[in-house]
Amino acid sequence: MNRVLSMNKLSNYKLLLLTAAILILTAAPAAADSLGQAVDTVVSELTAELFMEIPRDEDYKIAVADFLNQGNQKTQLSNFISENITIALINESGQNIKVLERQRLNSVLEEQDRMTSGVLKQETSEKIGELLGADSIIIGKYYNIKKEIHLIAKLVSIETGYIHSAIKLVLEKDEIIHSMLGEDYIQRTMN
Repeated sequence: MNRVLSMNKLSNYKLLLLTAAILILTAAPAAADSLGQAVDTVVSELTAELFMEIPRDEDYKIAVADFLNQGNQKTQLSNFISENITIALINESGQNIKVLERQRLNSVLEEQDRMTSGVLKQETSEKIGELLGADSIIIGKYYNIKKEIHLIAKLVSIETGYIHSAIKLVLEKDEIIHSMLGEDYIQRTMN
């Protein structure tokens, strides 16, 4: 009888370890092989659940903000990420999903930036939503850490300020990313 209980405990222990391992592995940030794959992953992961909830006969408007670096600066890589997310949204979403022009968004955000120090706060997000007519906004940031780029993106409700979904991707720097960051050969080999 004791041996059966010991076997049961061992089996439960193994199951617990397996479950813990699965949870740890799935909690790690996603990896992408290229910048293009990262953009596709951002769009699909952020919007999949939300798009299923939107009635087909109802228009839904999304804006894409600039993805700034860890110093809150706009770079070539920022532009590339934001523009490609915009393109992917347009190409991959249904006809009822409307993507707002980024230049219009940028001018509204610059005005709000003067008043709120650049943070998308709930009290200002409703005003931005009214000005743009957006339902949600994709915001993000990237971190240049040694040989990797850590890309963080969030889909935020303009009306409530709540985050619909978020994703973190880690990708190895390739020649395109090095070039967009303005890194020369010496900087690449030292990191």
